[in-house]
Amino acid sequence: MPQMINLNPSQVTWSQEPSGEAFWEYTDEFNSLYVEDQEGYVINAGDRVTWLKSKLGYAYKLEKNQAAN
Repeated sequence: MPQMINLNPSQVTWSQEPSGEAFWEYTDEFNSLYVEDQEGYVINAGDRVTWLKSKLGYAYKLEKNQAAN
């Protein structure tokens, strides 16, 4: 799953609410694309799919951003 990487921790800090545990989940739209006999996810050429979303109630909270000055 994706992770936020802080490139300048001396100037920018954040926290994850409630935590980084299980922050992301796959969408139902993405899960419906799994094809058992292909042993994977199949999307047709030109189609779009949202495959990842944050769970309801989870967020990143910016605590400090001195890099924007």
